[in-house]
Amino acid sequence: MRWLVIGMMAFLAGSCKSLTTVTIDPLPAQAQRRQLIEGEGTRWSILLIPVASTDFVQETKQALMGQCRGGRVEGVMTKMDQTSYVLASVTTVTMRGFCVRS
Repeated sequence: MRWLVIGMMAFLAGSCKSLTTVTIDPLPAQAQRRQLIEGEGTRWSILLIPVASTDFVQETKQALMGQCRGGRVEGVMTKMDQTSYVLASVTTVTMRGFCVRS
């Protein structure tokens, strides 16, 4: 009985992580890579039904651009991954780039 309970707990606590997408824009010149900025957004789903906003990628992009007022964002690396649990999953998008001042 003890091993059955331990096995069920391990099954329910287990997760699987997968990298969905990675994109990289061209990097700015070395002299312009002074200010690294980053944004991250997540979306939870339970039984494949999104619990929160489905615009989390756009919101993350806006947050990244909001860190670079008066400049432009270049060299953006976007990474999207998903962690799946038994009844739920979380999708995370991470964006990093350089704020280039003109």
